[in-house]
Amino acid sequence: MTPTKQKENLNDILNRLSLENTPNTKPFFDPQSSPMLSNFQKITDDNSILKMTINLAPESADPINFEKGSNAIFHYKAFAYVIPELHDHSKDCCDHHVHSTNETKLEERNPVRVKIADTRDVKSSKPFEMRIGMGFSVKAMELGIKSMKIGEKARFLCDPEQAQPYYHLETVLRKERDAANGIVRPGRAGGCCGHAMMAAVASPEKDDLQRALEGMSPVELEFELLQVQPPNTFQKEVWEMTAEEKWKEAPKRKTEGGELYSKQQYEKAAEKYARALVLLESLSMSSQTVDMQREEQELKRKEEQKRRNQWFDAKRGKTKADIFQSKVTSDVEGSETHEFNLESEDSTVKSLYTIEELETLMNQTRLNYAACKLKLSDFVTVIIQCSEVLKHNQNTLKALFRRGQAYLRLGRDLDLAEKDFLRCKEILIEKASAEANGESEKIPSIVQKMPEMIELRKELHILKDKQSQHQMKEQKMFGGIFQ
Repeated sequence: MTPTKQKENLNDILNRLSLENTPNTKPFFDPQSSPMLSNFQKITDDNSILKMTINLAPESADPINFEKGSNAIFHYKAFAYVIPELHDHSKDCCDHHVHSTNETKLEERNPVRVKIADTRDVKSSKPFEMRIGMGFSVKAMELGIKSMKIGEKARFLCDPEQAQPYYHLETVLRKERDAANGIVRPGRAGGCCGHAMMAAVASPEKDDLQRALEGMSPVELEFELLQVQPPNTFQKEVWEMTAEEKWKEAPKRKTEGGELYSKQQYEKAAEKYARALVLLESLSMSSQTVDMQREEQELKRKEEQKRRNQWFDAKRGKTKADIFQSKVTSDVEGSETHEFNLESEDSTVKSLYTIEELETLMNQTRLNYAACKLKLSDFVTVIIQCSEVLKHNQNTLKALFRRGQAYLRLGRDLDLAEKDFLRCKEILIEKASAEANGESEKIPSIVQKMPEMIELRKELHILKDKQSQHQMKEQKMFGGIFQ
C-alpha cells in the first residue's frame, strides 16, 4: 500500500509523536507527557511554531534590538519527523524502512526523528549567518531567532507548512557544500534486500531530507544564538553590496593584502586578495560593465572604419567635398542601423570607474594573489591567475615569470616553463634596447644588471638541472628497448 501525503495541524503532529526512543536520538519532549502544549511558548498565533527553551541566556544578557539589516550568528541542528519507507515484505531485514503485510496502515507507523543538519558537523564548523528583516526565505528561522537572547539555546517545532522552506534551503546548502568539495551524488542503487535493490534501479533511494520534503514532515530546529551584529558593522556578502561599495572596498583589501605580504603572512594576505578579486570579478560581470565594454567596442569599430574610409578616399583621389558628403551619408545610415544608446542605463557605474581602470586593478590583484599562492605552493592557482592576466596583455613580465615558476615547481610541464622564461628574456632584451637609445653595444651590460634577469637566470639554471634529470630518467626507462 502506498501511503498518501497529508498535511496535519500541529496538535495532530504532537499527538502522533509519542514514539519510543530510537538509537542515538532523543525525543523532542517526554513521550509520557505528550502533548503538553503548556510546556511550549507560542511563536505564532496559529501554533505553527512552538518554542521550548533548553538553556536560558545569562542573567546579564540584555534584550536584543533586531534592527533591519542586522546579522544574527548562530549554530543550529535540524531534525525531521519522517515516516519510515514501506516495503511489501513480511520479514524485517534492515532498520531504515519497514517491511509489513498488506494490512499495514499509515497511522500504525509512527514517524521517526532523524537529524538532517548540524552546522557543527560541517567540515568548516562555521556558524550560520542570517540577515534580519531582509526577506529571508525561512520565516521560522527568523521568527525563532528574534525570540531569543545571546547565549540562549532553544528548540522550535514547526508544522509542515513552516518546515517546507527550510527543507528547500537545506537542499541548496547541501548542493553548495558538495560542489565546494568536488562531491557528485548520482542516483545510487543499493539497499539491504532484494526489493530495495530492484526498486533502486527504477528510482534512486531517497535520503532523509528528500523524504521529509516530499512527505510534508514537521521539522524541529535547535538554535544556539552566539551574536547579533548591528547593521554596517560586519563584512557584507558580495550579492548584497552595491557597485559603489564593491569598488570602494576592493582597493582597501588589496592594500591590506600588500601589508600582510610584506610581513610574510601569506595566508592572510591571500585571503585579502581573494576578497578583492571576488568584488572586482562581480563588478566585471555586472550588466552595466558589460554594456560599457560593448560601448567601447562599438566606438573602436567606428574609429577603425573611419580610418579605413580615409585611406580608401585618399587612394581614390576624392575631393574634400566628396569626403564630407560621404561622411554625412555614413552618419545617417549608421544612425538607422546602429541604435546603441546607453542613456537609459544606470550611470552610477560609469562615474565610478572606466573599463581600463577596472581591468588594471583586477590584473594587479591577480598578480599579487599569484605571488601569495606561489609562496604557499598552490601552483595550479598561480597558473590560472597568471593566465587570466596574460589574456589581457600577453607580454606582462610578472605573469609570465610567475607562471613559469609554477610550471617549473610542478615539474610536469618543463617545456611550458621554458617557453615562459624565454619570452621573459625577450621582453627584457626589448626593454634594454629601448634604454640603450640605439647603442647596441650597451644592451648586454644593461640586461645583465637588470634585477629581473638575475632572478630569471636562477630559474633557468633550476630548469636546466630538472631537464637533465628528466632526460637521464627517460634513458634508464627506455635505453634498453632497442638494444
